[in-house]
Amino acid sequence: MMPLRLPGGLSQAAPISQEEPQLNATPIVPVPKKQAPMRPDGSDVPRINDGSRPPPNIQSISHREPIKRQLVNSTKIFLDYQVENAVAGARVEVWLTRDMGKSWQKYAEDAQRRSPVEVTLPGEGTFGVTLQVTNGRPGAAPDSADAWIEVDLTKPSAQFTKVDVVRDNGQATVHIHWSAQDQNLGDGPVELVYGATPQGPWLPIAKGLKADGQFAWTPPPGIGAQAHIQMIVRDAAGNMSIASTTEPVQFGEAARPRVILRGVTTAPGN
Repeated sequence: MMPLRLPGGLSQAAPISQEEPQLNATPIVPVPKKQAPMRPDGSDVPRINDGSRPPPNIQSISHREPIKRQLVNSTKIFLDYQVENAVAGARVEVWLTRDMGKSWQKYAEDAQRRSPVEVTLPGEGTFGVTLQVTNGRPGAAPDSADAWIEVDLTKPSAQFTKVDVVRDNGQATVHIHWSAQDQNLGDGPVELVYGATPQGPWLPIAKGLKADGQFAWTPPPGIGAQAHIQMIVRDAAGNMSIASTTEPVQFGEAARPRVILRGVTTAPGN
């Protein structure tokens, strides 16, 4: 052991460490940073656009239920939003795209930041919508959409193609054939109803039927000898069309001719 030289010619042995080596020590794992929430298109939020790269924790907009595509049957829509960490002078901008994000237009602005903001879309079609917060400087066009909204104002087409009545052992069965068309019909868009008069009241025959099909209907007892039939078609946007048979459907037995004796006299005309 080598001595340590001290002032005044003294010397002292170097101290021996009392710490024992640590074996199999648990490695220190860094705590991962909290991931930022994602938009429906996969980009990070918040989206802040004030013309430059913003510092963190300035402002953001959070949507209650982000959606990718929604069908509506009106050009007037309301966008519900929430602004977080708002500063004085901040505004909410509504940006629209009609060409799947190739170009964007600032369509509305809410300087009061009072949700919901009302927007009237320019007709039918599919629109990408994005909300942005600006801090007083002009904002730049977004690069992705928060939601896709399809405006569908067109009612489905609906028509009866054939209505036949078949009788078997005195029981009538009405075979109803129809066709319905629309770009947003969805599943089971057709409902059939019947009524004693063209004004109803209407009673159910069947619902949840496919767009093109047929149905065999057995009229209930006591309905009478005829009925009017309607077809109601609804698309996924809420548009509705109604088709009716032009004439009542005859399914009862036709009344046979008969003569009734009204009396007996001894001379004609008495």
